[in-house]
Parts: sequence; C-alpha cells; structure tokens
Amino acid sequence: LGDVYKRQDIARAPPLEPRQQSAMREEFGEDAEYVSDLSESQSAYLFAWLRTGYMDPGHVQIQATVEGEFDNARFEVALESVVNRHEALRTGIHWHNRDLPVQVVYCKNEMKWSQVPISEKDSQMTVDRYLAEDRARRMQLDMSQVWRIRVFRIAENKSIICWSFHHSLVDGWSAAIVVRAMVKEMQRLIRVGNTDDRPEPNLQADLLPTPDAVRYRDYLYWMRTRKLEQEESKWKAYMAKLGVVNGGVQLQDSLQVSATRSVSIAVGGADWKSLHDSISRHGTTVSRLIHACWGLVLSIACENRTLGFSTTVSGRNLPIEGAGEIVGQLVNYFPVYFDSGERMDVETILGNLTQAFALIAGSEHVPASRLMEWSGGQGQTAMCAIKGFELPTLVMVENFPWQEAANETGEGIMLSSFQRRGDTRCFSESGTASVFPVTLVAVPESDSLQLQLHFREAMFERDAASELLQAIHAAALRWSQDGIGESDSFLESAVLNFFSEIARKVEVENTAAVAIRAPQSPTEKALASIWGQLFDLEVDDVHSDFFSLGGTSLIAVQMVESVRK
Repeated sequence: LGDVYKRQDIARAPPLEPRQQSAMREEFGEDAEYVSDLSESQSAYLFAWLRTGYMDPGHVQIQATVEGEFDNARFEVALESVVNRHEALRTGIHWHNRDLPVQVVYCKNEMKWSQVPISEKDSQMTVDRYLAEDRARRMQLDMSQVWRIRVFRIAENKSIICWSFHHSLVDGWSAAIVVRAMVKEMQRLIRVGNTDDRPEPNLQADLLPTPDAVRYRDYLYWMRTRKLEQEESKWKAYMAKLGVVNGGVQLQDSLQVSATRSVSIAVGGADWKSLHDSISRHGTTVSRLIHACWGLVLSIACENRTLGFSTTVSGRNLPIEGAGEIVGQLVNYFPVYFDSGERMDVETILGNLTQAFALIAGSEHVPASRLMEWSGGQGQTAMCAIKGFELPTLVMVENFPWQEAANETGEGIMLSSFQRRGDTRCFSESGTASVFPVTLVAVPESDSLQLQLHFREAMFERDAASELLQAIHAAALRWSQDGIGESDSFLESAVLNFFSEIARKVEVENTAAVAIRAPQSPTEKALASIWGQLFDLEVDDVHSDFFSLGGTSLIAVQMVESVRK
C-alpha cells in the first residue's frame, strides 16, 4: 500500500474530562482508566458470544513451547510488563443496563496464571485435554482479565505455555506480539542477572519502561475521526464498474451463528515447494492465490459473472507508524467483488482479483456499515447466487507473524514453537460456530500450507467438503506447474456435488414459508416494539428477518440488551 498511503503519526486519543472520569469510576470502579465505544468487529464478536455457548468463535487458544531457563518469578514479571504495556490485555467489555456496549481499560488486573508439572511422555495429550476443558469454560468478557494462561513444566529446560483469549479484544496478529514480548522480557531479565554481581536480579527494578507506542485507544480514536471521502468515492466507483447486484433470495438463516464442521489438508514437501516457488516467480502471495482458487470454485457454482465473497484483513496495513505493534482487535471483515472472466482458470481470476484489490486499496479498514451505506445495501457481506439464493462465503489466510515469533532466540531461553489451537486446529473435527455457511482457511507455515474448509453441517456433507478441498488443492498445484490452473472435471464435479444440497434447502424453506402474521402474544408485541424502535419502522410480521431489515452486529447487541431488560 506504499503508493496509496503516506505513513503518518496519529493523534493520541484525548484524555477523559474530569466529569467523564468521575462517571466512569462510579459505574466501573476506581481501577477504571479509560472507556470507549466498540469497533464494529468487536461488536460482532460480542454478539456471537451472546448467541453461542461452547462453540464461541471468538475463543482463541495459543500453544507456545519455550526452551531454556524458565523461572516463575521472571515469567510473572515479564507477563506484568507486557500487560502494563498493552492495554487490550487489561480491558473488559460492559453491556448490561446500557444502550450501547463499551470497553473499559483498567489500570491493573489480577494477573492470574497457573503452572502444572507434567511428564514429557503424555505432555501433548495432557495439553489437549486442558485446551478442551478451557474451551468449555466461557470467557467472561466483563472482567479486567479476559484471558487465561497455564504453563506446563515438562522438564527443567522445557515448558509449554497455553494462552487463551477472546477475539473481541485481541486478534491473531496480536498473539505473536504478546508471546514474543514475554520471551524477550525473560531474556532481558536473564541477561541482567548474568551480567550483574548480584546473586539474584532485582526483578521489579528491571521492568522495562512503557514505550511511547500507539495504544489501542489511539487506533480507535483514529478510526472514529478520520475522513472517508476518498474511500467512499473509490468504493462507489468500484461497485459501479462491476455492476454488483443481488442475484437471488437470501436464506433466512444464512447470517446466523450456526454450528460448523471442518476438513483439512496439509500441503507439504515437494507440493509446497512447487507452490512456494511459483508464487515467488509470479510475484504474487499465498493469500492472493488462495483467494483466486476460491474465486474459481464460485465461478463454477454461481450463475452470475460478477462474483463476491468476504475476506479478512489483518488491520496492520495502516497509514500509521507502529501499526504492526498494536495489540488489540484490528481485523476487519471485508467484501470483495470481481469479474470471473471468460476463462475458467486460476490465473485469469488471479489477475481479475488483483485488479479488484487495486481498485479498493485503502478501503480495507472501512467499517462494514459504511460500505453498506455507500453501496445501497450491498457490501456488509459479499454473496453469490448459488442454486437460487444468496450464499455468503469467507476466505481467511492467517498470515500472522507466528513463524517469526517461533524463531525468536536469545540468551538463556528461546521460543521454539508457536501455533494456534482451538477453532482451526484442535477442534477441527468436533466443530466450532460461524455466521458464514462456508469458510476456506489457509495457514501458511515455514514448511507447509494448512488448508481447511469449514462448512455448516445442516447444509453440506462432510464427504463432499473433503472432495472439494482436495480439488482446490489440485487446482493450486496445476497453477504452480503450468501457470494457468484450468478447471477440470474433478473440480467441477466436486463443486457441483458440494453445493447440490442447497437446492433441497431452498425447497424446504419455500415449502415451510407461511403467510404474513401480525404480532399477537404479549411477547411478540414487545419484540416487535423493540425492533420498531431500533429500525425506526413498523414491524408487522412475526416472520420478519433481523438482518433483512438492516440489522448489524452493533444493533443486535442493543436488541439483546433491550430484550434482557
């Protein structure tokens, strides 16, 4: 984005006025330091948390292996230093008895963590069991510490750190920053002890000063106050160029949080080397290739030539100095539309996607509600017309700096491995939850590429999903070999087979459709009144769809709290 952005220092978020501070501490306690609204992505994760239980999609788990001189006192001081430095680690979300939810930064938290000695023989089985138990314990978002850490001591010089946190406050990119910072601080404390005549270092005196870095509150302030005229103009031109229109009827539950299952493939060895070399030779990226492969799938399945899906952006390609070191929730879900072209191959779609991304460069961090406003209702979630209705799909490429974190070395202690667990790994078989019926996930690693296809179990078959993922893998390899990656009968058959149940789903919904019925019971009338106030219209049908009326995750949080009252 160098040609689009001129990187800049951003203004610090202004301090609260005395009356605001007084009101904040009266409501949230004397330890409250700062309060602000939620971003749209944070509101979406809060809404999902309110809707789900065990399968909370925002519950993230990290497993890191540390080798060397692990000392409890040093670790606690290092943890305290990192928590003091990054306010997202001492932030809670409050929504009870409020019209709008807020996040509250606390000046301190309880810093709870635990340690358990285990044998190396059963270490991974013990860790897996703990992670399953941890996921079953829902995160309490209205606390000052919305994370959990357990250290498993395997041997004198080897430990596994399991860190659980919630996506409403911390994203995947931040995880690598936090763990790497803890290890670096332990290395520094060891270095001080090794070079000092003192038999034991004065740990409290060795704390690093809090750097003058961009705080998460500064990022939120920038998001709220920046001008978006240029982004609006570019987005409208982009939508007009492609002529984006709805091509079908949206399923009533297509944007509801629902249970999903997953299948996965590991691309390694000669296949990964071929892919990696071809990506470098063509001057593209793993992320763009995965997007193109999914674009090829949609071009086979969809009736329209203009296609769309949602993707995620890390939030770090910002015109802000130090954006790469911000800890918080910066990830944004972004709709992408493109022309599939005349030819059915990866290379054609790759080129068309590259043009589409160039058209919208600089708009990736615009809130979904603004995109929706600019495009007349289109834009919050990109959809494709498949089998007669609009299907939202998502592509996620988790190209976070986890590998760089795993390569951290230093005196006395090192981080030897770093991986995400939970919804994309440990629970790929037992499932998680998502608002997207279909999600393609790619996790690039140093020696392999993990591909996962998450699918709504009520709509798709597992065997068909497995076949489709294999066909996507094969298409990517064909592109690496001939630079084209043309569709073949295997891919076309896999795509049609995977989406074949959609027609039955539409038929069932159409059969079950009922006539308009006005609210009758006291509960129905109360809900209709709440919805009417939120949308500023009369809700006269009990079958009205929340999202079709213009509902967003932020409005949903308001609705849930109004219903609770």
